[in-house]
Amino acid sequence: MSQPVRSCRTRAHGLVEDDVPPGTFWVARLDVLSKIAVSAVSIPVADVADAGWGMLCWSLLLIVGPLMGRWRTRVEMRMP
Repeated sequence: MSQPVRSCRTRAHGLVEDDVPPGTFWVARLDVLSKIAVSAVSIPVADVADAGWGMLCWSLLLIVGPLMGRWRTRVEMRMP
């Protein structure tokens, strides 16, 4: 979680060059945040249900990861 926050802060303050085209900034951030959300959901599921169910939540990355990647690619292709 700290890496995406640090990345956003350094770009906002102009400390690093922006490697993401301006129109796709939020798509790239949603791509990262979706993976963080899957891991955040797995913790309470493992706590409430069972550790096996928590690990099964991680298999959502097999669905979420490629979907967000394809969406990001489509948005980047539409940009001039």
